[in-house]
Amino acid sequence: MDFKDFLTRFAPEEVRKSLRSASILAYACAGISAVANLVLGYPLGLIDVAILLGLALGMHLGKSKICAILLLIAAVVEVAYTLAITGNFGGWLWILAGVSGVMAFAKADKMYKQYQNGVQ
Repeated sequence: MDFKDFLTRFAPEEVRKSLRSASILAYACAGISAVANLVLGYPLGLIDVAILLGLALGMHLGKSKICAILLLIAAVVEVAYTLAITGNFGGWLWILAGVSGVMAFAKADKMYKQYQNGVQ
């Protein structure tokens, strides 16, 4: 059984809930960011939103730990860029979504290894 199957079938509800929560936060951030970019007249900002949304979908639907890590890295870069350009600390909820996802996957990975050791 692979990691994705484990998450779907055997992971505790607490872990699945944490992953869903991180994904929902990322989806909300994507919606808010998309609206803000359109209202403020920055249509190219939708490219960043699309990238971050794709990573959130990969984390949620694809059960990909790599997507969670990349989401966190991209969010940190985005916040640093925004801070450098505008002087505002914006986008920190993206970081929260990435951290939540990475932590949930770390916990799930630990449980998966315990499951594998128990099966073998």
